[in-house]
Amino acid sequence: MMSFDGYTVVDEKGFTTNHRVKRRQRTNKIFKSSLITIGALLLLHMILTSYQQIFSNEQLNIYKLHRSAPGRGIDLNPLKRYNDLDPDPKHLHKSMYGGVSSDLPICSELGVEILKKGGYAADAAVTVGLCIGLINSFNSGIGGGGYIVSKRYEEDPISIDAREKAPLGAYKEIFKGKEYLSKVGGLAAGIPGEIKGLYTLFSTQGSGKITWKEVIDPVIKLADEGWNVSTVLAAAIAADQDYFRDHSSYWPFVFKEDSSDDIVQYGDHVRIPELANTFRLIAENGSDAIFYDPEGPIASNLIKAANDKGGIFTKQDFLDYNVEVKPALKTEYLGNDVYTCAGSCSGPALISGLNILNHFGYHQGGDMNSVSTHRLIETFKWVASARSRLGDFNGKVKEVISKEWAEKAVQQIKENQTLHSWADYNPAFEINDPHGTTHISIVDQHHNAVSFTSTVNLLFGSLVRDPVTGIILNNQMDDFSVPGIPNAFGVQPSIYNFVRPGKRPLSATVPTIVVNELGKPDLVIGAAGGSRIITTVLQAIVRIYSYSMPILETVSYPRLHHQLLPNYIEHEEHIGNDIIESLKSKGHKTLLQPPKTVLNAIRRWEAEYHAVSDYWRKRGESSVV
Repeated sequence: MMSFDGYTVVDEKGFTTNHRVKRRQRTNKIFKSSLITIGALLLLHMILTSYQQIFSNEQLNIYKLHRSAPGRGIDLNPLKRYNDLDPDPKHLHKSMYGGVSSDLPICSELGVEILKKGGYAADAAVTVGLCIGLINSFNSGIGGGGYIVSKRYEEDPISIDAREKAPLGAYKEIFKGKEYLSKVGGLAAGIPGEIKGLYTLFSTQGSGKITWKEVIDPVIKLADEGWNVSTVLAAAIAADQDYFRDHSSYWPFVFKEDSSDDIVQYGDHVRIPELANTFRLIAENGSDAIFYDPEGPIASNLIKAANDKGGIFTKQDFLDYNVEVKPALKTEYLGNDVYTCAGSCSGPALISGLNILNHFGYHQGGDMNSVSTHRLIETFKWVASARSRLGDFNGKVKEVISKEWAEKAVQQIKENQTLHSWADYNPAFEINDPHGTTHISIVDQHHNAVSFTSTVNLLFGSLVRDPVTGIILNNQMDDFSVPGIPNAFGVQPSIYNFVRPGKRPLSATVPTIVVNELGKPDLVIGAAGGSRIITTVLQAIVRIYSYSMPILETVSYPRLHHQLLPNYIEHEEHIGNDIIESLKSKGHKTLLQPPKTVLNAIRRWEAEYHAVSDYWRKRGESSVV
C-alpha cells in the first residue's frame, strides 16, 4: 500500500522512494565492485597461469639471477687488476725460436712443448686453446667459439670465423620482452664453433708432423689429473656462487670434495673427468666430426642440455654448422702490413682506426702526450661509429675500411676540441657490448704465427653445463640486437645485428698479425674485454709503431677507451693529471675505471721474439721455446 506525504512517496514499510533508490544504488555498487574483484582475481589467475606456462621455475631463477647481477662478465671481483708504469722484466720472455702468450702459465708451457716437438703455431694453438677453456672455463671453452688469424711463413694470411651461430629456430624478435633469456639459460646459447675452428686451423695450417690426438693429449691429462685453483678462477666462481649452490648437481667441479655448498678457493685442487672423456672422444676420432654428429655422444647431449633449460637446439643445427675461411683483412700502417679477422668480428673497425691514425705518422714519445692522446681518443670515437655498421650477412665492411671513411674522419679531428655531440660521429645504431674472452698469440721457429681470440661471452657463458660431456654452453645470443629495444642512452638497436637463423652475432674481437718487410711476424696481438678490445689493440699498435714503445711497457701501461656512448673517456689510474686536464679543456669528459681488458702479445725485436702476457690484469704469463 503506497501513500503520499507531501511530495515524498512512502511505502508500506515506511521507506521513502529516495531511500529505496539510494539502497538500490548501494546494492548495485557493491555488486559491480564484487564483479570487478572477481574479474580481477580471474585475470590475475589467468596471468599467473600464463606466466607459469611461459616461465618455468628454471626461467624464473634465470630472471632473478639476471636482476641481481646484470653486469656479469668483465669485472672479476675480488681479483685485483692494475697497470704498472715500472713493469718487472721477469714478465718479458725472449727467444729466437718463438713462444706462446696466453692467460695461463701452464697453458703457455704446454703450447711451447708442442712447438719443441716440431709442431707449428697452428698445432700449438689447439693445445693452448683447449687448455685455457678447460681451466678458465668462465671465459672460453669448446662450448663457445672464436676468431683466428693465421699466417704461415711466405703464405698469405687467412681468417677463420668460428663464431657461434644462431639456431635455426631463432627469429628476429625471439628475446623481445624477455631480454634476460639472452644471458642465462638454454635460449642464450648459439651453436658452438671452437672445435671446428681449431680443427680447420690444425688441418690447413699445421705442420703435418704431429697428430690431432697428440695436440689434445696434454689437455686430457690435465683434465684427468687436475690443477690448483688460481686467484682468477676463484674470483670467477665466487661471482656466481649462489647460482652454483642452487644447481650443485650440474657444477660439481666448483665445490670442494664431498661438499655441495663450499665452493673451491685459491689453491684447492680441481679436476673435471667428464671433460677429459669428451676431449678423449674428440682426440681418438681424429677430427672435429664426432663433436658435430647429431647422433653422436657430444651433440646429442648438448641438444638435451640446452633444451632442458629452455633452448631450441636441433640436430640440423649441428649438421649445418660451418666455419668461414677467408683471406685476412689487410691494411698498411706506417710501412707495416697489418692483417686482422674477416667475418662477423670487428676487424674492419680496427682497420678504420689504423687508416685514420696513419695520417698522423710517427710521434716519438707520444704516449700520454696531450696532442697525440686527443687524436687517439677522437679516432676511438670514429672506430665506434664504424663498428656500429658491422654485422654478419649485411655489414658495411667496404665503407668503413675505405680511404674515404678515414679521410672524412681526419678532416673532422680538430687539434683543440672534440666534436659537440656523440651524434656528430654519425653512428648507425647502438653498439652492442660483449664481455669475457681470452686471447692467445703464438709464433714458432719457422716464423708461422697464430692470433686466436676465443669466448663463451659472460662468466661461464649461459650457466648451462652439460653434466655428461662437462661442456659449458656460451651465451652469444646476447650479442645480437633486439628490435624495438633502445639501449640505456635511447639509441635504437642495430639493423645489421638482428637475430636471424644461422647468423653469427657481431663480436668485438680483433686478433691481429703485423708482418715486417721480410715477411716475418713482427707483432702477434689480441685482447679480451668486450667492446674495449678494439681500442686496447689499436692503442697497443699505435704505442709500438707510432711511439716506439717496447712490448713490455705497451702491455703493462695504463689504457684509455672511448666508445661514443657513454660519452666519456674511460681511463685506468696513473694517467697524468696534466693529460686529463688537457683532454677536459678540449671538451672531453673523463671517468676513472679499474682495468677491464687483457692484452697478450709477441713482438719481434732485434732478431728475437719477445712474448708478454698481461700478468697485471689477469695473472697471465708467456713461455718461449
